[in-house]
Amino acid sequence: MIRTIVKLIILAVIVNAAINVAPPFWRNFRFKDAIGELARFSGKLEDKKIAADVIEIAREMDVPLVAENVQVGRLERRVVVEGRYHVEMEYFPGRFYPWDFKFRVVGQPGRYDGIIP
Repeated sequence: MIRTIVKLIILAVIVNAAINVAPPFWRNFRFKDAIGELARFSGKLEDKKIAADVIEIAREMDVPLVAENVQVGRLERRVVVEGRYHVEMEYFPGRFYPWDFKFRVVGQPGRYDGIIP
């Protein structure tokens, strides 16, 4: 009887941790996908505009990203977006674990991007 109660408590702790830890990773995955799409299709935009769009996407997805942590650059004809943000994940009630998410996305230009005006 006591073993079953202990097992259920352990299971509840694991489920609670999974419920509280998984969403930031899923949000980061979706955010990087959106940034990749932005980098892929914004080759003709200015870097400041791309950085502003990254911040807007982060705001829409509830990603705690600030403008100081976003760098946009060029690598030949590719747009490179780099950045980082910090999240506190509650893995146990009242216990938080700090996690730094870093991203670097290189947008591949379209096949005929330089040919068609």
